[in-house]
Amino acid sequence: MLDFVIFAITMVIALIAAVIYLYPGSAKPTTVPGMTPTDPREGNIPDIRAAGSLHEFLLDLHDEYGPIASFWLGSKFTISLASPVLWKEQMNVFDRPGEMFEVYKPLLGENSMFFTNGAPGRKRQQTWVEMFHEAPVSDYKDVIKKLVEDLADKWALVPADEHIPLHEHMMALAMKIVLHVGFGNSCWRDDDILNFSKNFDACWHELEAQLEDNTMSCLQTSTGITDSKRFTQALEDMRSTFTKLHADQQGGDSGGLLNKFVELGGMSVSEAVGECVTYTTMSVQPLACLLTWSIYFLSTHDSAQSILQDELLNKAGTDGGHRRYVNQVIKETLRTSVIVPYTARYQDIDVEIGGHIIPQGTPVVHALGASMQDETRWAMPNKFDPGRFSASEEKNRDEMLFRPYGFAGKRSCPGQSLVYITMATVLSVMCRKFKFHLVEGQVVKPIYKLITRPEDEIWISVSKQS
Repeated sequence: MLDFVIFAITMVIALIAAVIYLYPGSAKPTTVPGMTPTDPREGNIPDIRAAGSLHEFLLDLHDEYGPIASFWLGSKFTISLASPVLWKEQMNVFDRPGEMFEVYKPLLGENSMFFTNGAPGRKRQQTWVEMFHEAPVSDYKDVIKKLVEDLADKWALVPADEHIPLHEHMMALAMKIVLHVGFGNSCWRDDDILNFSKNFDACWHELEAQLEDNTMSCLQTSTGITDSKRFTQALEDMRSTFTKLHADQQGGDSGGLLNKFVELGGMSVSEAVGECVTYTTMSVQPLACLLTWSIYFLSTHDSAQSILQDELLNKAGTDGGHRRYVNQVIKETLRTSVIVPYTARYQDIDVEIGGHIIPQGTPVVHALGASMQDETRWAMPNKFDPGRFSASEEKNRDEMLFRPYGFAGKRSCPGQSLVYITMATVLSVMCRKFKFHLVEGQVVKPIYKLITRPEDEIWISVSKQS
């Protein structure tokens, strides 16, 4: 009889353990409000798919549960924050949960600064910051301006009734700027940039295809992509290009990023090549999309375009050598477009956030896009309105509310100076020469994949300024 009782108790315990394992929502580890799993294995991933993307899912999640909310990524319990007040509690957290960005790993490599945490990660981040803070990037202003003026000259030859594929042109411009700034003018002929762009596009296409097949976010497995011969060959060709650059530049005055990674970061050539792939990947697409969205927004908002052109043509609105409205347009583009909708951190100790105990190792999502589209903080958040960033408006706003590059642990985007200088140059050059017009009959829809981009090409026409 005793044996039977012991057996029965053992079976009950085993069944309880199986339920907890297979259905994680039955063992919610904190008091944070949020969703229970929709699927015993996938957690709330089906809900992410149904929403269309992780960003759109987070908008709904925070709308229902408030500024701190929980959900399940597979069997992984996850917290999301969409409040500048709560973000302040994460200001010093550096480590990034690699599993949330797994789809990037085949391209960037597991040793990329993107995945490096702890003291080595901080050292790597500092190397990037030293190479990309404002002073070094400013040295390339003339290079950037020349590339933008080359494109403007091409647009000047386009007949008024001919349509321009905006995103295609901005992708090409962003690629040229990123490569020239990163590795020097003398390294890149037009054919070299074209070949590199083809390989880059092939890799990016495979990443997005993998994303589509999995969870509509950057998380979960990257299984399958490394089996793609197209991806493998394209990545190998990209790495070979950077390796050849390093060999060609030995003993010369210009080392570009690759040699700086070796010299300043103490990396091997192979590690430095991997960082160059990271630099290109994390620069080209975000920059191209920001340029695309800025011109699109101006083409659909005549008043904003007129104010900007007046400032540029009549030297109005200057403030200490800086043009105020250009800066406002850049910031509002960053806010409205939600180029990078979220980032994430984790800690290896239990922590308290918003009065809730968060277990060690729990991914904490910083829902940047949800905060920048919160209608309780931004009037008509989907409307493009550069006036939000006037001096008087910014003075009355919590600076944490607008954090498009992230903030935690000083691990924000190290290339934000390059982004700002490029956008300011493009707007200054192009708006002096042209008025932008959106071709009628288009429905422009953002798609929130790895980067927020237009779902289809955006067609514009331009007319010359009188």
